[in-house]
Amino acid sequence: MSAAKYDLGAVGLIGAAVVACFWPAATMQGAFFVQDVMVQNYPFREFFARAINQGQLPLWNAAINCGFPLFAEGQAGALYPPNIVLALLLPVWAALNLNVVIHLWLAGVGIYGLLRSFGASWAAGLCAGLCYALSGYMVVRAMSPNFIAVCAWVPVLFYLIECSLARRRWLDLLLFATVVCLQSLAGHPQATAYGLVAVVAYGSFKAWSQNAGWKFCAALVAAPILGVGLAAVQILPTAELVQLSNRGSGLSWEH
Repeated sequence: MSAAKYDLGAVGLIGAAVVACFWPAATMQGAFFVQDVMVQNYPFREFFARAINQGQLPLWNAAINCGFPLFAEGQAGALYPPNIVLALLLPVWAALNLNVVIHLWLAGVGIYGLLRSFGASWAAGLCAGLCYALSGYMVVRAMSPNFIAVCAWVPVLFYLIECSLARRRWLDLLLFATVVCLQSLAGHPQATAYGLVAVVAYGSFKAWSQNAGWKFCAALVAAPILGVGLAAVQILPTAELVQLSNRGSGLSWEH
């Protein structure tokens, strides 16, 4: 059997494992409805989906307090492409189900691809992909679809670093910027920042150890900046809203 067939088989097995683990949600016989999904993600995305289907941007929600700029809040992921597509095709509860399942599968596939880029066997990559996608850390976060979405893209960023070093193609770093943009739109800034720090540190070390040259290092720094810039339409309103919150001026130890 060719390597490509093994790879496709492993990708399929990761997807099958995720579906089996979340069978009721994946087959639309049940719904994620606990903690953050119940009190935040579902109502936010219901408003978002209603606005999108009416051809409007979900900027202001009059039903929260005396009105709230929900678009600026960011966690609804109003501009995250998978959210838009699912909102147009499915009811909110079903869209949330698929959102979680698809991103857990993407997380596993990303790890699989990363290990294969290291030269690991397909079996090792499959084991790693399953361990990450179905780890307690990821599964417990089913209550936070935006967090899972961001974490699912982190292995892809590591993989693109490896590809860009191996092939010296600018396209890989442009794809890197695109993934950073997607992460920034997904709606969990902390996870995005943590992932970027780890990936850029890793890329810098690999570039130094392989004598990649200053052009690659400059591109490695420019790529995440470009990605964040592409997502500025979401980041800037969120940053402005944060300044109006209790956290905007910082919290003392007493609080």
